[in-house]
Amino acid sequence: MASRYSTRPDRMEGSDFGVAYAVERDGSFRKLWRVKGWAAPCVFISDNGRFLVRIGGAVDEIGEQPCTEDIALTFFRDGVIQKQYSTADLVKDVEHVPKSVSHYFWIYSFTPQFLRQARQAGLPDDPPSLDSSNVFHLITVDGIHYEFDAATGKIQKTTALLTKRSS
Repeated sequence: MASRYSTRPDRMEGSDFGVAYAVERDGSFRKLWRVKGWAAPCVFISDNGRFLVRIGGAVDEIGEQPCTEDIALTFFRDGVIQKQYSTADLVKDVEHVPKSVSHYFWIYSFTPQFLRQARQAGLPDDPPSLDSSNVFHLITVDGIHYEFDAATGKIQKTTALLTKRSS
């Protein structure tokens, strides 16, 4: 039987939903947009309420390494998907991917043991964040710092924070 919550569209079931509201001057609420059909452990919403960034359906994925079927990030504008990235799109060096018995991790700051290793390697202490300029920041386990335009989902800048491992 399929899991109720998943990053893979073919496994999504249920009536999970989210609604963004604006608070009017008189204290009433005005619906901005609604999304449905998914659940995620971590989302970021912009100050103006128009942009939402969803981190997968889990920060650890089933399997041994990033793949195109595992959705890493989804960018929404007014409740409409603008852009999606798989874990394989974002993690370039699978040698850095920590694994458990059945899962892998792709965001460095979500794994305490990797966070310690990353700090020792000189990575900044910067969890995923959406700043007031609507730039979404993320660091992958292979040490790539991404900056995305939250309105479009397009990558604005990448910075390699780790040196590539020698073979």
